[in-house]
Amino acid sequence: MPVAAAARSWLAVMIAILAAAASGCQPGPSFRIAEVKGTVTIDGKPAPGLTVQFEPQSPDPRGRIILPAAYGFTDADGKYTLRRPGRNKTGAAVGLNHVRITAAEGESGPLGQAHPRYGQDNAIWYEVQEGTNTYDIELREDPTARRAN
Repeated sequence: MPVAAAARSWLAVMIAILAAAASGCQPGPSFRIAEVKGTVTIDGKPAPGLTVQFEPQSPDPRGRIILPAAYGFTDADGKYTLRRPGRNKTGAAVGLNHVRITAAEGESGPLGQAHPRYGQDNAIWYEVQEGTNTYDIELREDPTARRAN
């Protein structure tokens, strides 16, 4: 992925976080972070040029506490490692996370081969545990098609 595209994506993330902070929704005083990495494939083939986003569920039932999302970009082999905005901040919030997968900004990428539901609400969820987490995400070009046995 071109460096300029990655920089634009990180800038968009920072703007979203600053907007949330300005609206009075601030991260809670403390939360745990764990390493998250993995590989994204589409129909078994590596999926480069994608943004993988983990959005943690609020620990507050009324949603007044917003925990920071974590992002990663798939490389040529479809591998990603999650980071949070800021200097040297790796990992994702421990707990239940909604996962969105979209084409990285400025990239045509292979996501056009996968169903758009992977970038929408409630498609993929993972429970991030303490320690190192590896989540290999298998997307399908047509998620409604049955897999061959």
